Amino acid sequence: MQDNPVGHINPYRTWLANQLEKRRNRNPAFSLRSFARCIGTSPSTLSQVVAGKRPLSRKLIPKLLQGLDLSPQERMEFWDALSENFSEIDSKQNLKQVEHYPELTLDKFAIVSDWRSVAVLHVLELARAKWDCAWISKRLGLTRKEVRETLKRLEAAGLIERTGKSFRIMPSFYAVSEKSGNRAIQNFHWGMLGLVRRLIYEVPARYRDISAITMAVAPANLPRARKMILAFRRRLCRLLEAGEKTEVYTLSVQLFPLTKMRGGKQ
Repeated sequence: MQDNPVGHINPYRTWLANQLEKRRNRNPAFSLRSFARCIGTSPSTLSQVVAGKRPLSRKLIPKLLQGLDLSPQERMEFWDALSENFSEIDSKQNLKQVEHYPELTLDKFAIVSDWRSVAVLHVLELARAKWDCAWISKRLGLTRKEVRETLKRLEAAGLIERTGKSFRIMPSFYAVSEKSGNRAIQNFHWGMLGLVRRLIYEVPARYRDISAITMAVAPANLPRARKMILAFRRRLCRLLEAGEKTEVYTLSVQLFPLTKMRGGKQ
């Protein structure tokens, strides 16, 4: 049995296709042949890999990483996509070399620990976005005062940078070190839960998905479960960000105990 049947589109193939499209957008003359030349392989081989007709070979991985001149975040996204196909990675040690998302310190996160900050940051990534308080206000249902205050917070946290009359978005996907009991993180998640409680009545079912499952679990598996949830979030993010962006969505995945934990901790 083949791990990757012909025609199956997995995350690293999607990543390759997106890289090709990104370069074509910058240079319309950039072709599959140009892309293959950068990687150090033949156009036919690259075409078959992207189409799912053959796997990405172990020998091609280092050539790809060196030839494409990737940013740390792009390299991380590549390893994240490839990590689902362990048979195509030389060793598990490679996974330890993955670059992490830029980390936002807790003091800076405290400045923007509000769903409005996240929403404003990402609405500016939409197609035909306008650096205009009135436009942002209309798209997010916020007041202009809320938008102005949010832009100031984002600038103070270093997530946007003023350039003349507009702003420049800094790397928009950050990780925040989770520390149990941190008030800023707790406030952020509490605000998101409150937002979901409101939107469940306002957003038609065809535009959302809210589900829950209750199970009896073995707590020893929780570290692995958390890693699986992290990988799922990132895969879903890559899927939904492919193509023209016209809306801003948020995904919340909740996994928490309903029972009192043994030892008095919860």
